[in-house]
Amino acid sequence: MPIEIKKDTWRLANRAVRFLLIFLGAQCGFAAEQLSVDVERIVQVELQESVAASPAQLPATWLDFSLPYQRPLDVVQAPYAWFRFSMAKPVSDELQSLYVNNHMFGVQVWMNGELVGGSMAPPGKEATGWNLPLLVPLPQGYWRDGDNEFLIRLELQRFTNVLASVFVGPDSELRPLWQQRQFWQGQMSLFSFYLCLIMGLFMLGLWVYRRHDTQYLWFGVSSLAWSVPMLYMAVDYSLIRHDWFLILTLIAVNIYSLCSIRFVHRLMDMHYPRLERWHLIAIVIVSLLQLFASASVLMPLTTLADTLSLLLLLNVVAISARLALQPGQHRARLIVLMAFAALLLFSHDVYEFFSVARSNTSVGSGTSMQYAFPIILLVFFLILIKRF
Repeated sequence: MPIEIKKDTWRLANRAVRFLLIFLGAQCGFAAEQLSVDVERIVQVELQESVAASPAQLPATWLDFSLPYQRPLDVVQAPYAWFRFSMAKPVSDELQSLYVNNHMFGVQVWMNGELVGGSMAPPGKEATGWNLPLLVPLPQGYWRDGDNEFLIRLELQRFTNVLASVFVGPDSELRPLWQQRQFWQGQMSLFSFYLCLIMGLFMLGLWVYRRHDTQYLWFGVSSLAWSVPMLYMAVDYSLIRHDWFLILTLIAVNIYSLCSIRFVHRLMDMHYPRLERWHLIAIVIVSLLQLFASASVLMPLTTLADTLSLLLLLNVVAISARLALQPGQHRARLIVLMAFAALLLFSHDVYEFFSVARSNTSVGSGTSMQYAFPIILLVFFLILIKRF
């Protein structure tokens, strides 16, 4: 006989759900902060891909280019992409900074031939920069009358290479944007990593004492799997070779979706052994293909795996929605509310990832997965703790 969720547990979960829905609604309606006329958005630049590691080694050949720069690569023929632009000295004596909203991979910035900053990584490691912004203060003593030349060196590696929005303006305006994005995209991702790691290990510990109840097993594995993409989003350099780290992250997302579906099936006392078996076979095949995929098909494969999991989730939602209308079906209502929150989250993140216009013209709010999915997992974690 399935164990019902107690009323006080439902109230606790319901409060968390309401908070999550309000929070995600605010994120979806987020309007990018308006920048003053003192902040210049850099769009028109000159570009060259080169083996040169320093400005002194650069050839004189440049091509006109409009940001954003995005290039999927399987074979890296030139290790660097160089961007050059000029701007006049600001009228104000206020400290100026250069702000990069989104970049992959490591970035170094030169001003009038002097290196002024960039993303850093320990020796032998690869700076990623994805999901984390970059703010480089421009020393006042480096400015000169007339045109001032800026060079940005972007490291090129396998898979997607990106340089999106670049802004130059008063540090007092750009630093709050950098701090906001650094917190929500970086620190919250790190917090989510630790949260998922602790929940996963704790739930597997409970499963040891209740081996017959696989809800704890599937939830524990899904939490541990989700901690991997959270770690990928939090670190500013790759812990291992980046292409390996990225593939490991995508496979971890596949494992998360596989285990999450099985956990929800058992939570709702649903039995679809054939559907689960075909889902497992499909996820295994896609994951093996991702190991050897080229840059052009890696993301389509990832989208395919996510779509398969989404279809199974929609089946759960359809059944839960019918049950939610009946008295006493607290569990079904919880599933429906969690699914609605996930849809808001998914819609917001799709907008962030695929809206090139927004990433090029404004400082985006970033993704929500790093704090929303752990909150969803936390709700189920509380339910399972109470149930145990």
